Amino acid sequence: MQSFSGYIFGTVWWGIALNLIAYFVASHAVGACWYLLGTQRATKCLKDKCMEIDGCKLRILTCQEFMNYGTSGLIQDHTRLSWGENRRVRSACLQEDSSFSYGVYKWTIQLVTNQNRLEKILFPIFWGLMTL
Repeated sequence: MQSFSGYIFGTVWWGIALNLIAYFVASHAVGACWYLLGTQRATKCLKDKCMEIDGCKLRILTCQEFMNYGTSGLIQDHTRLSWGENRRVRSACLQEDSSFSYGVYKWTIQLVTNQNRLEKILFPIFWGLMTL
């Protein structure tokens, strides 16, 4: 007579389910790394543009306070606020048709500026599924 655990875990369907779960976890990890590296590329572009502007200090780009490039209503520092609303820098770094070379991280630009949290979570998972 077969034990109860052998009845559940010994089936083919359970093996398929475990493999799919492992595949989704791996794709989530790969997608998270891709998103992190893409965000670093966007930050590098912003730092490069900051170095080109007179009076811009790199401390403007740091995370002392939350700064969102979509809406910036929570920022009190006017220097950071004007930097976040600089259209020339935004068009050079944070738009899909920018001149900065993102390589495979080009799709992360739309995630950096996107307000939808669900898309920010699901898109890296989708990208991880495509690459695995």
